[in-house]
Amino acid sequence: MDVLKNGKGICMSDFDLVIIEDNEAHAFLLKKTLAQVYPSVAVFDTAFGFFEQYQPPRATVVISDYLLPGMSGRDLLKKVKSGGLPVEILIASSDENLKSAVDFMREGAHFYFVKPIDTRSEERR
Repeated sequence: MDVLKNGKGICMSDFDLVIIEDNEAHAFLLKKTLAQVYPSVAVFDTAFGFFEQYQPPRATVVISDYLLPGMSGRDLLKKVKSGGLPVEILIASSDENLKSAVDFMREGAHFYFVKPIDTRSEERR
C-alpha cells in the first residue's frame, strides 16, 4: 500500500474517500477494508497533506486519526467546520474514553470509532 507522504503526486479530484493516518499498518487495514466498497481510497499521513490536495466537493468523507503530526484530528475537524467545507469527518482513535467520543460528536464529527478494527470476521466470509 502506498501511504502518500503529504499527498504528493495525486489529484484529489479522483477520490471519494480519504484516510488520514500516520500509522502505516492502521492505514493499510482501513484502506484494504474500505476498498472493497469504495472504488478509490486516498491515504495521507498528515492533515496538511490532505489540505494541500483538497478540491471540493469530490472528497466528501474523511476518516482521520485523532493524534496526527502537525495538525490533530480535532484541529482538522475545526478547520473543516469553520471553513464550511462539504466534508464529513469520522474520527478514529485508540482512546476508548466515552467523553472524548461525545466531545468529538458535539464538535461536528460524523462518527467516532476505536481502532484498531478487527476485520477477521469479514475475511472468513
